[in-house]
Formats: sequence, structure tokens, C-alpha cells
Amino acid sequence: MKSIGARLALWYAAASTATLACLFIVGYYLLRGYLIHGLDLLNQSEFEQIKAPPRRGLQLAQLRRDRPAHS
Repeated sequence: MKSIGARLALWYAAASTATLACLFIVGYYLLRGYLIHGLDLLNQSEFEQIKAPPRRGLQLAQLRRDRPAHS
């Protein structure tokens, strides 16, 4: 029979491993959900941008002139 110290150490190691595994699994699913939600928002905004009618009367020279200069 093992000593009480060895059994306690084994139980402590098992409980710590199980707790960390649960935290990593929950963190994985939360991060995955946030990333998927972010990609959905990005796709939706790009779709709205593509769906919008093009702006008329805006020339490339005007865009370059109105752009702020980098310091």
C-alpha cells in the first residue's frame, strides 16, 4: 500500500490535470465562437460594401489629393 502522501500527490496531480483540461476546452470553444462571429461580421460588412452602388464623380486624383500626408 502506498503512503498517504503519495496518494494525495497523485490525486492532486489528477485534479489539476482535469481542471486545466476543462479550462483549455472551454477556452477553445469560446475563442472559436468569437473568431467565427468576427468572420461573420467581416463577411457581412464586405457584402454590404459590394452591394452598395458605386459612388459617382469621385476621381482617383481627388482621392490622392484628399488623402492625409504621412509625417
